[in-house]
Amino acid sequence: MALTLEQYKRQRTRLERAVADLRSGSSLLQAVARAYYLVYATASYAATVHGLTVSHSRYGQEGVERDDFTHNAMPDVVQALYSGNKHGRVSPGGTPGIAGGHFNEREAAKRVDLLQRDRKDADYGPTNVDEPYSPDEADERIAWANKLLEDLGRLL
Repeated sequence: MALTLEQYKRQRTRLERAVADLRSGSSLLQAVARAYYLVYATASYAATVHGLTVSHSRYGQEGVERDDFTHNAMPDVVQALYSGNKHGRVSPGGTPGIAGGHFNEREAAKRVDLLQRDRKDADYGPTNVDEPYSPDEADERIAWANKLLEDLGRLL
């Protein structure tokens, strides 16, 4: 089900607070994971607003995602949002694309993919150490998310 603007804003506020609280408490991987969720929520909301769709096949049946995008589709969704063109299984709807952002479409998709991997490590593990990133490395990844959020915000 698609979020309303108010629901999106509340979700974003909660996630921003979680990133800050986790980061200040030295839960670095968890902070990066919540930063990914911020990007996911924003990209999903922008995709819904602009009518992006993702075609897929589940259990032998063809379907289309219109407002409930899978995490695995997110790099392609972000690339379509940035480019304004079809990418993979993603049709761009009416998105104008993002010109002059922090990242080009491929860089943005790559960053989303890396953040998503961090989210999976944080949520499901396993990792070989409690915190795989130094504070500087975690801050760099959180900065990626913030730049993605700034770019995606141009579509809202």
